Amino acid sequence: MPDSHVTIIGNVATEPRESEAKNGTAFVTFRLATNSRYYDGRERRWVDGSTSFYTVACWREPFASNVAASIKVGDPVILRGRLQIRLWADDAGVWHQAPEITCFSIGPDLSKGRADFTRTPIERGSDADADHDPTLDHVIAYAEGADPHTGEKQEPEEAVV
Repeated sequence: MPDSHVTIIGNVATEPRESEAKNGTAFVTFRLATNSRYYDGRERRWVDGSTSFYTVACWREPFASNVAASIKVGDPVILRGRLQIRLWADDAGVWHQAPEITCFSIGPDLSKGRADFTRTPIERGSDADADHDPTLDHVIAYAEGADPHTGEKQEPEEAVV
């Protein structure tokens, strides 16, 4: 079954909570609120539609700690991830379901404000390096000669004569 990848614009609804999986992998979770808006021509104003809430999980270092340090309740964000429906049974044996997004990337919605970005160095062999998404290399390596992992422009090698 193919993954359902989504891009969602919304607001952080709960403080990010840092945790660790049983295998020691760091992760952060928070809730995201998103709603549709439409222009009501008769009323001549924008109207908010219903609000949807998603649980968002951001896995592995340095991603998890970067998210925890960078976002707070109310922040407008844009995120990309895999949408799935999580099923679980409560103590009474009643089954529940909820939409959950495993987040691959997240950032501020710059249509709502400004941001100041600080790059986190990637250590080769780290969790972040293992999670590198090669399909995004064209985005990172926008300049000829840029390192596809860091986006930094490499010094040209001297020609051998």
